[in-house]
Order: sequence, then C-alpha cells, then structure tokens
Amino acid sequence: MYPVMITCSCYGLLVIRKFSAAPPKNRVLRVFIAALLCYSGFLLASPASMVYESVHLGIYYFFYFFSFAWFLLVAGMMIFRERTDKDAVFLLLSSASIISSVFWGIWNSHWAVTPVYYPIDIISAIIGFSAYWFKKYFHKSQENTQLNEQLKEADRLKDQFLANTSHELRTPLHGIMNIAQTVATKEQDRLSEGSLNDMNLLITISRRMSYLLSDLLDAARLKEHRIILQQDSLRIQAIIPGVIGMLQFMTQGRPIRLIQSVPEMMPPVMADEKRIVQVLYNLLHNALKYTEEGTVSISAEVRNGQAVIEVADTGVGMNEETQARVFQPYEQGDYRRSDGRGIGLGLSICRQLVELHGGQLTVSLRA
Repeated sequence: MYPVMITCSCYGLLVIRKFSAAPPKNRVLRVFIAALLCYSGFLLASPASMVYESVHLGIYYFFYFFSFAWFLLVAGMMIFRERTDKDAVFLLLSSASIISSVFWGIWNSHWAVTPVYYPIDIISAIIGFSAYWFKKYFHKSQENTQLNEQLKEADRLKDQFLANTSHELRTPLHGIMNIAQTVATKEQDRLSEGSLNDMNLLITISRRMSYLLSDLLDAARLKEHRIILQQDSLRIQAIIPGVIGMLQFMTQGRPIRLIQSVPEMMPPVMADEKRIVQVLYNLLHNALKYTEEGTVSISAEVRNGQAVIEVADTGVGMNEETQARVFQPYEQGDYRRSDGRGIGLGLSICRQLVELHGGQLTVSLRA
C-alpha cells in the first residue's frame, strides 16, 4: 500500500505540473523522483519490519507530504494566476477534495474512525479537474475558430490589396513600355548602340514586371473563380515557336540551347490560346532560370486521346520536399539566383489553369 500511496501522490503532482505548463526540466523534481523511485523499490523489496521502521522514522511521510505540498503550491499558483478566469473554481474544488482525502486518510489511519471508505472526495477531485480542462478545451476551440475567421478575412484583404495594387500599377507600366518602344523604334538610327541596348533592356524589364502583375491578378481571379476560358481549336506546334521566341533573350551569353520537339502532324487541341501561351511561357521561363548550362526542351505528343506537353531541363533539380510544395502559392526553390526570380506564383497559376482545361500538371525528376 505504501508504494502505491506515495506514487499516486507524485503522479498527481506531475499531472498538475503538466497542465499548468510548468517547465518540464526541473532539477529538484528530477532529484525528488529519483529518490522516490529508490524508496519505492526499497519498500517493495524490504521485509515488513524495515518498511514499518522507515514509516516510523518519517521517510514515507516526507515523500508523501512533499508531493502533496508541491501539488498544492502548483494548484494555488494556477488559481491565483488565473483569478480572472471563472473556470478556476473547478481547480479550487479539486484541490479542496484532495486536501479532504489526504487529511481524512491520515485521521482514519491513526484513530480508525471507520473501516468503510467512500471515495467521494476523490470522485469530486476527478470531476473538478475534468470540468476545468473540458471548459478550457471548449474555450480554446472557440478562440481557434475566431482566429481562423480572422485569418481568412486577412487573407481575403491581402488578395484584394494585391489585385487593386496590380490594377493601379499596370496603367503607368504600360505607358512606360509604349514610350520606350516608340523611342527605340523612331530613334533607332540616332541612338548609340549602348543607349539602344539600354532601351531594349528597359522594355524587357517592363514586360517582365507586366507578367508579374498579371500573375497577381490571375491569382486573385482564380481564387474567386472569375476566370472563364475562351476555348478554340489550336495547333500546339504553331504556338510553341512564338513562346520560345519571347524567351530567346534569356539564353544570350549562356551555354543553353532551347529545343522543341513537336510533330507537324499533331492534331489540334481545344484550349484557350492566351492561357496556353501563359502556361508554356511560365514553365519555360522557370526552367531557364534554374539552368546554368545544357538544354531546355519542350515536346508534345498524343497519349490516350490527350495532348501531353513536357518541359525538361538540365538544371539544378529539386529535392522531394521542394517537389511537394512547388505548386503552392508564393513558394520558390532553394536555389538562389540574383536575377529577380519573381514572387512564386507562376507554377501555382499554371497548375490551376491546366486543371481548368481538364488536364493535370505534374513534376518529376529524370534519372
């Protein structure tokens, strides 16, 4: 009986420390538990005479009341620390029930008041603890629900802000692009080679910024299901060369080859030309960004009555963790390049646009 009593007392202490969020690594607690385990082993292995002698010396009462006193200290700190919490009354009920059980047990063991034991106080303590933690659980659940609603609203406001900002920036940006294109065309003979290259670079950067703004707008439209496809019969082999032509500037001065492999006899597909161009542009642009040398290829074929388009590169590749999150919004690879890689929306938008066409966009590593 003695090992069970002191173990139960220590167990109650550990439970309430766990619920009170007390630091788990406490040197005094670890020393006390080690000593208690040693004494419990002594009680189990020693003869009755030695056990009663240790009880007579007060060793048993030391371990029992030390755990009990520590228990009361932690419970009192929880009650007074959360005195504004109405649920603390359940902790008070549990503590009072445990105090009653301890003192009644001591009284009965010394004076043998009655041979019958009714564990009403222990049941009250269990009910008090259960009620307290259930109330806490429901309160936390309600708080989490409110926080989730606030996060959803903040996310909606963020998307709205990005969409509004994109709309405001597109007009002046297109003005810059048109002016730069006009100057580069009209003043081509008068400008020096360096100035002409700078104007072309300005046009390229402006066009890239325009694509980024379009990505922001598309991300908001896709989330609100406001994109409607204008599908028509398209020839993929006629679209791909135009997309490659827009990206040839990224291969200048770099040992990279753009390769296309599309059979001339490939049948037409039903798709939105603007969105297909957007998807192919993003995929090829992404492949070129992460390829230092080698090839970036695009091929197409018909499998099981569906058009399959594949973009492959000899770039840095990606690990399994990156593959798992590559299609999530605002996610980017770990490979760092100082070329302004964008905001991580391109692949996410591509997947959603492909799914709107009834297809699927996947990523895999070649052996």
